[in-house]
Amino acid sequence: MSTNSLYTRAKRASKIISSYFRGSVYGIRPGYIHKKETQHFDDTHNADEWQKEVYATALDVFNSESYTTVLDIGCGSAYKLRSFFKGHNYTGVEIGATLDYLKSTYPTDPWCTINDCYGKTYDLIILSDVIEHVPDPAFFLQDIISNIHFHKIIISTPDRALLEGSDLGPAKNPTHYREWNQAEFSLFISSLLRVDKQIISNLEQATQLIIASPKS
Repeated sequence: MSTNSLYTRAKRASKIISSYFRGSVYGIRPGYIHKKETQHFDDTHNADEWQKEVYATALDVFNSESYTTVLDIGCGSAYKLRSFFKGHNYTGVEIGATLDYLKSTYPTDPWCTINDCYGKTYDLIILSDVIEHVPDPAFFLQDIISNIHFHKIIISTPDRALLEGSDLGPAKNPTHYREWNQAEFSLFISSLLRVDKQIISNLEQATQLIIASPKS
């Protein structure tokens, strides 16, 4: 074995040991390696190839509860939001170049930053495969809970147990800071919200989904 290979293995072992003694983070098992940096994910070219069933579930909740407003945080291209919630009162949240794209492509639709939503009320919030792209998901979720009024929130993310790669991480996807298995994700979300339901919404795409409500 080459010196470089030995060095790489030793460095990885050191990270695992260091992470283990720090304890669990965001509900994820001790020893898991969380990334400090990721590549930017550009969703503007996507349609409904991914998370289609997440939006179908969101629409079911929306209709069954007779909701009237929906907020999609991290809506990306907004293809699924505009398709599933056509004719309903929806708002899409994005940042930077993606927000500029939405405003120029669909100028009559309501697009904004998350700060613009502070103090407002939305019946349903959608976070479709967003949380794995966030460096500090606890702060991110608490910010939503503290500043935006809502009844239900639907959060989806990949199930690490259904993906290829080490259970200790780091995530193989270069745009993900971390990935949760089902037990970890439930533990993390339940620390901030009341978990009403958790399912594997798409086995082939390894998508897990939680429907949750505010604790108070």
